[in-house]
Amino acid sequence: YHTPSPEASPISIFDSTLINGKGRHTGGPPTDLFRLTVIKGLRYRLRLIAMSCDPNWVFSIDGHQL
Repeated sequence: YHTPSPEASPISIFDSTLINGKGRHTGGPPTDLFRLTVIKGLRYRLRLIAMSCDPNWVFSIDGHQL
Protein backbone atom coordinates (compact mmCIF):
# COMPACT_ATOMS: atom_id res chain seq x y z
CA TYR A 1 0.00 0.00 0.00
CA HIS A 2 3.01 2.32 0.10
CA THR A 3 6.30 2.95 -1.71
CA PRO A 4 9.39 1.74 0.16
CA SER A 5 11.52 4.73 1.21
CA PRO A 6 14.58 3.98 -1.02
CA GLU A 7 12.25 4.23 -4.03
CA ALA A 8 10.33 7.32 -2.88
CA SER A 9 11.04 10.73 -4.36
CA PRO A 10 13.10 13.21 -2.33
CA ILE A 11 11.43 15.34 0.33
CA SER A 12 9.46 18.22 -1.13
CA ILE A 13 11.02 21.67 -1.01
CA PHE A 14 9.31 24.08 1.37
CA ASP A 15 8.41 26.97 -0.95
CA SER A 16 5.09 28.41 0.20
CA THR A 17 3.18 29.46 3.30
CA LEU A 18 -0.34 30.66 3.94
CA ILE A 19 -0.85 33.60 6.28
CA ASN A 20 -4.47 33.66 7.47
CA GLY A 21 -5.44 31.55 4.47
CA LYS A 22 -3.78 33.63 1.74
CA GLY A 23 -0.54 32.99 -0.09
CA ARG A 24 1.21 31.95 -3.30
CA HIS A 25 3.30 29.03 -4.44
CA THR A 26 5.95 28.55 -7.11
CA GLY A 27 4.30 28.19 -10.50
CA GLY A 28 0.86 29.07 -9.13
CA PRO A 29 -1.47 31.90 -10.03
CA PRO A 30 -0.74 35.43 -8.76
CA THR A 31 -3.35 35.41 -5.98
CA ASP A 32 -3.82 38.12 -3.37
CA LEU A 33 -1.47 38.13 -0.38
CA PHE A 34 -2.63 38.67 3.20
CA ARG A 35 -2.91 42.33 4.13
CA LEU A 36 -3.89 43.84 7.48
CA THR A 37 -4.41 47.39 8.69
CA VAL A 38 -3.61 47.55 12.39
CA ILE A 39 -4.62 49.86 15.21
CA LYS A 40 -2.06 50.67 17.89
CA GLY A 41 -2.75 48.97 21.22
CA LEU A 42 -4.77 46.07 19.80
CA ARG A 43 -3.55 42.47 19.49
CA TYR A 44 -3.71 40.43 16.29
CA ARG A 45 -3.36 36.73 15.56
CA LEU A 46 -1.58 35.63 12.40
CA ARG A 47 -1.95 32.00 11.41
CA LEU A 48 0.99 30.66 9.41
CA ILE A 49 0.32 27.36 7.66
CA ALA A 50 2.69 25.20 5.61
CA MET A 51 1.98 21.75 4.19
CA SER A 52 5.56 20.67 4.70
CA CYS A 53 7.45 18.20 6.85
CA ASP A 54 10.06 20.81 7.71
CA PRO A 55 8.46 24.28 8.07
CA ASN A 56 11.27 26.31 9.64
CA TRP A 57 10.42 29.99 9.50
CA VAL A 58 12.26 33.18 10.20
CA PHE A 59 9.26 35.49 10.60
CA SER A 60 9.38 39.26 10.86
CA ILE A 61 7.18 42.31 10.37
CA ASP A 62 8.90 45.35 8.91
CA GLY A 63 9.55 48.01 11.53
CA HIS A 64 8.53 45.81 14.51
CA GLN A 65 10.26 43.77 17.19
CA LEU A 66 8.60 40.43 17.85
